[in-house]
Amino acid sequence: MNIYVTHYYKQGTTPFQSLSALSDQEALRVMEQLGSDSPLFARFKTPVAYWNTRKQVEQWLLDRFTAKGAKPAAAYPLYAVLGSSAWIEKYGTAFDIISIRISLTLFSAHDISFTYPDSMVSYEQSNRLVQQMEATNDNLTWQQSMYGQVFTLDEIQQRLANDNLLEQISDSELPEETAPYIEAQIWNHGLLNGEKTFPG
Repeated sequence: MNIYVTHYYKQGTTPFQSLSALSDQEALRVMEQLGSDSPLFARFKTPVAYWNTRKQVEQWLLDRFTAKGAKPAAAYPLYAVLGSSAWIEKYGTAFDIISIRISLTLFSAHDISFTYPDSMVSYEQSNRLVQQMEATNDNLTWQQSMYGQVFTLDEIQQRLANDNLLEQISDSELPEETAPYIEAQIWNHGLLNGEKTFPG
């Protein structure tokens, strides 16, 4: 089975862009333009708070990834999801969101990391989510074991092989606002030159 990651972006724009490549002023201006009530863009309605947290989260991702022996080529990641995300596709329709799929075989251990769910959620709200879901669902052991962690390529492949991970994600009962997917952080931007990607 060919496992892939999917990068979502707005039709008519350039894929594989990051706010982290911008100055603070430029990033805040972009977020002010994107902010809306949609679950995809609600985070941008408070751009200063989001930007400060995002910088903390990306430093956390980098620190955890390098602590596991990785040597990323970039100081910040570009984002995708493992497999695909029905949640993004549901809310992205109104914004002309399209996708690019990339085979997981493209990446080495130094090129990609993973979090569950979205890294912002995993970093900030893991304890709250566990408490919230424990009240309604007793079968959460596999989910709890993933919150607040940064996984390597080898670790995620082991879970794919042993835990039916993608099936469990699709069957999970995470609240809508928590971005219920496995996020992939791509640390080697040079790989994403279009030559080895294929449309989603």
